[in-house]
Amino acid sequence: MSNGKKENEQKVPIKLTNVSESLIFSFITSKMNIDQLSIEIAKKYSKDEMLSSLSLPLFSIAEINLQLKFAIDHIDLEKNETYVKIEVGSLEKIPESLISHMEMKLKPESFKIYKKDDGKTISITDI
Repeated sequence: MSNGKKENEQKVPIKLTNVSESLIFSFITSKMNIDQLSIEIAKKYSKDEMLSSLSLPLFSIAEINLQLKFAIDHIDLEKNETYVKIEVGSLEKIPESLISHMEMKLKPESFKIYKKDDGKTISITDI
């Protein structure tokens, strides 16, 4: 705690898009790593006579719920960017009425075709 500031206080506001994209990317990367580990385990089990008679210890992420608290620092209208503060030390100094919440729900879903509002279907390869 040099210069009297809390160590977890955010000095520079960050883009809200960077925060949300980083969180989503981290969750997706975790899911990919878990899937890759499951494949590696399945290969080991299939090559071993004793292990192949046992059920596979598979892993999954059913759903991730996240609530992000942030305070808007400023909005750059020219760049269409919102800059926020998210660290606890910064948020503690801001009245609760000025703190915003963003809820995210991530869950793995497989789809190849979806319906548009007009009832037509589109393949994921058409996007």
